[in-house]
Amino acid sequence: MMKPNPHLAILVAAIAALLSSCSNAVREPKYEINGDPRQRYVVSAKINGAPGAFSVISASVTYEVGPTKGCMPDAEPFTGVFPTPDTASTKSKVNVVSPSEYTFDVYLDGMVSKDYFGKGTCTWLVQSAGITIARSANPDFLGFGASLNEAELKSGKPVVLYLPRKPYFDPPKRLDSTMYPTSESGLTEDVLRSVGRFDPANSFTITLTATAKD
Repeated sequence: MMKPNPHLAILVAAIAALLSSCSNAVREPKYEINGDPRQRYVVSAKINGAPGAFSVISASVTYEVGPTKGCMPDAEPFTGVFPTPDTASTKSKVNVVSPSEYTFDVYLDGMVSKDYFGKGTCTWLVQSAGITIARSANPDFLGFGASLNEAELKSGKPVVLYLPRKPYFDPPKRLDSTMYPTSESGLTEDVLRSVGRFDPANSFTITLTATAKD
């Protein structure tokens, strides 16, 4: 049996301490939500060909520091990665128009632009703004998601996203007690055709349309 090497243990501990001391990471940055946003968009989500009823509806917006990361802590000196989170998310209230149509608000200025790390002002982009619908709150049932990025929000053009019908009736089996798919993301026809998965006969759609509001 190999005996523990005390010199090796000391060396490993010293390297770990050096890495920790050299780290630029801010593991839990205190990003601030804008309490008085002005740049409002209303997103309409229309479901067509739904496989059944959905009892759980939620909406959220994920923001990303951008268009540049110059305000963020530098990359780790040894690994070159940026471990400081550069995203933040907020929830949006969902308004029910009908059993097949919902709306929710998105604010382009939903996060506060400021100097969070002493390196200049961090500004924000909408990474995704979307809705998730589910047959039940039971985690055994799959959720179905559809989202827009900032460019799609600003364009005001309808975006049709396709989702498979089968998982509504036959959700994927759990891989173990904690690992299993929680949602299926809607994709455009172009994306699905590019990977040979466009199957409209066995799909339903969610059409998202954003409208700017004063």
